[in-house]
Amino acid sequence: MRHEYLVHLVVVAAALGFASPRACAEDYAKLAPYSGIRWTGDGLPEVRIDGQWYALRSIDGLSVDDLIVFAKKQYGGRWEKRFNEDIVQVLSEMGHPPGRTASLVVRHLETGKERSLDKVPMTTENRKSIMESKRASEPPPARNRDLSPEDLLHALDEFKAALDGRWSYRHANRADFDGRIRALREQVAAGISPNDFGIELQKIIALGIDGHADVSGYQLPPGGCLPFLVEPTGERFVAFNEGRTDFLAKGFPYLTRIDGKDITAWCAAAAVLVPKGSPQYVRRQCLRQLRELDYLRTLLALPKRDTVEVELAASKGSARKTLTLRMAPRSPAYGTWPRGVSCLMEGNIGYLRLADLDATASVPEIRTCMPRFRETVGLVVDVRDNGGGERDALLLLYSYLAVLGDPPRVFTAAAYRRHEAHQPDHLVQRFMYPADAESWTEQERVSVAAFAKTFRPAWELPEGQFSEWHYMALSRLDDASIHPYSKPVVVLMNEKCFSATDILLAGLKGMKNVTLLGTPSGGGSALKQKVSLGATPFALTIGSMASFQADGTLFDGNGVHPDVIVEAAPEYYIGGPDNVLAEAVKRLRAK
Repeated sequence: MRHEYLVHLVVVAAALGFASPRACAEDYAKLAPYSGIRWTGDGLPEVRIDGQWYALRSIDGLSVDDLIVFAKKQYGGRWEKRFNEDIVQVLSEMGHPPGRTASLVVRHLETGKERSLDKVPMTTENRKSIMESKRASEPPPARNRDLSPEDLLHALDEFKAALDGRWSYRHANRADFDGRIRALREQVAAGISPNDFGIELQKIIALGIDGHADVSGYQLPPGGCLPFLVEPTGERFVAFNEGRTDFLAKGFPYLTRIDGKDITAWCAAAAVLVPKGSPQYVRRQCLRQLRELDYLRTLLALPKRDTVEVELAASKGSARKTLTLRMAPRSPAYGTWPRGVSCLMEGNIGYLRLADLDATASVPEIRTCMPRFRETVGLVVDVRDNGGGERDALLLLYSYLAVLGDPPRVFTAAAYRRHEAHQPDHLVQRFMYPADAESWTEQERVSVAAFAKTFRPAWELPEGQFSEWHYMALSRLDDASIHPYSKPVVVLMNEKCFSATDILLAGLKGMKNVTLLGTPSGGGSALKQKVSLGATPFALTIGSMASFQADGTLFDGNGVHPDVIVEAAPEYYIGGPDNVLAEAVKRLRAK
């Protein structure tokens, strides 16, 4: 176990530039300091930061001109793609690998004034937003328009074969996949466009609980977008501008109706495209789908318009306000929130911000910060909005937080779907092994046996379809530089925590001195696999393992629940007081 993890760290070090400089694009962290990029007719980049577009002048002291010259020389005809999508690689190969934040110099497009932006967070969410904008601006592939009914039927056959033969969550709920597939087969025979066929595939896969599952290769019909963002707090919804500077109307933070229909009706319409995971996962994904407002209007039999009418509710009392807003030409970007960085807070409290679990970012962040926080009176670990990545950060963070002498911590069990593409070591990349694996230490073997003896899965896996049980055990790394941190720790979480972050939360939950605080995580652990669907542009992503928490509940459909529930206040979403963080600090000071 420890040997394999140290080998994995060598790979991480190489990705950070500590080893071979000839790393490939996949080795670099997928981060960006801005959520959008576009090019002027003069061949210069403009970037979107907090909803505002600026002309980009420099990054970390490197001028845009120098960046472009290097990119053209290094990447030839793919230079603009690298600049847009892989700025970490560009900077690293110029000899200036970026950190968790970047310093930008930008010029305001209207006033022409330049300004310096220091400590701008480099996030995966920004990079994802860039990729989403790229996909949205591209026309459907020519192959999509030329597909025959026979091509679609063959793709549907492969779709069904993948669901039946290799999807781990095929039988996790009672969804009628077969009935919906038969209905789609009839639609193909009657005549359906390839793009609509792709949308229908997404609706079918969305019947399952797998939060990682989706279909790619289609586009929602073009149309106007919701011109603001929406986030939940309790049973209500907060509406605010893309720049997160204010609510749509001062004193009226809550969104109640759109075009005269209750927000719940819109979420119900959006849910046809969203996997039926945990309630908090479904709500979050539906709110994101609200941005595709004109498409949802067609589902609700409402006309498309250039404007949208929204009803807002006051912070207190029953007052309402109605606004008419212009539709947006593109989807507004959420970005990762909060945008703070790791630091030493007032009162000698450490704040470790892990905005993603990309090992090339999270592992160095922990190794850098934990020695600085050694003498603090308490520690906040903030993983809110962390959509996942790898499990390396958990293994390392656990090593700091574990009590010396504690036995290995076994907290999850999983089994992979038997298929020719899934080899016996399929779960090694998730640091999971069968009970009789030779890689366990003697202490780990004892802990695994004790866990397996009492573990009872809430969902009985279909007989003959899955591998034997695999387990993950947390043991302190044999590294003299890792000091034990014995002060109280509060971990901040919300419904945007997903995938590897679910695993991190489950791994820390119940540890001595550790309190999980916030709202339940999204819930997702699947080891996703991508399956091409015939000679079409469509591809299916599905989970290959069924993953359980220590109490037997699936991650998918449930999520990890905090020890203390604290909902974010509306002001938090627009840069106001962070009441969740304040509650964490209050608890640490009281101990």
